[in-house]
Amino acid sequence: MLLLILRSLAIYGGLAAVLLYAAHRWVLPLERKVALLLAISPLLFTGLATFRGEMYAPVDINLLFEPLASHRKDLEMEEAQTPLLSDVAYSMVPWQKSVRENLKNGRAPLWNRFILAGQPLLAVQQPAALHPFTWIGFLLPLAQAWTLQMSARLLLAALSAYLLFRDMGCRKSASILGALGWGFSDFMMFWLGYTVGNSLGPFPLLLLGL
Repeated sequence: MLLLILRSLAIYGGLAAVLLYAAHRWVLPLERKVALLLAISPLLFTGLATFRGEMYAPVDINLLFEPLASHRKDLEMEEAQTPLLSDVAYSMVPWQKSVRENLKNGRAPLWNRFILAGQPLLAVQQPAALHPFTWIGFLLPLAQAWTLQMSARLLLAALSAYLLFRDMGCRKSASILGALGWGFSDFMMFWLGYTVGNSLGPFPLLLLGL
């Protein structure tokens, strides 16, 4: 488990370095202190799961119903922490598992064979089968890969907002505050585990480009 945790941290560090360097090289210069702050800020939420090798997802929702409900007493679980995020547990995570299962068996991620008689997989877009964060996650088991993706989405959101505010002429302190305000807003955190989180995070970067 320790090696897996270290691998997760190394991959996140490498991904963060690439994103920050790209922003510094092609968008706006970043000071090292600011870049480091932005890189570690997602760990305020995902750090516990990252350092424990766990999954930053509401998977406890699965224990509300059979066949797993009988294990709730063993885990001393009374209720799910975030029951509103059921789609993350029932759809988003299983879709990513289906993508992995297809690729592992040498098939393109076109079809999800785990839902009734089957369902389109790539065409529905929700699994984000072609997203870079999904592919980078293949370097890890699903649980750790999911946590990695959540960290990366938060980093991209905060970085994009910081770049926008700096481009608007805001001071560094104000830009950092705005970046954290956007990256960790209720809106962003609620949709983080949904596929739309991949596009919501960098929205400020779109505004900057326009």
